[in-house]
Amino acid sequence: MSQPKVWLVTGASSGLGRAVTEHALSKGDIVVATLRKPEALADLSKKYDSSKLLVLKLDVKNAAEIKS
Repeated sequence: MSQPKVWLVTGASSGLGRAVTEHALSKGDIVVATLRKPEALADLSKKYDSSKLLVLKLDVKNAAEIKS
């Protein structure tokens, strides 16, 4: 069995970001999902173990958040 891939997905709360996150998780891969409102992924956080999905609050337009 091959090693799972690790994905970094920005804008994971909706649209393409959400679709990529769900697809990667369904394949058994690991996802670091960033989004402005982490509660938007509450359903996936309940469905997948924290070893598979890490949800981080991040607004990529906010330089201070990116630096931290």
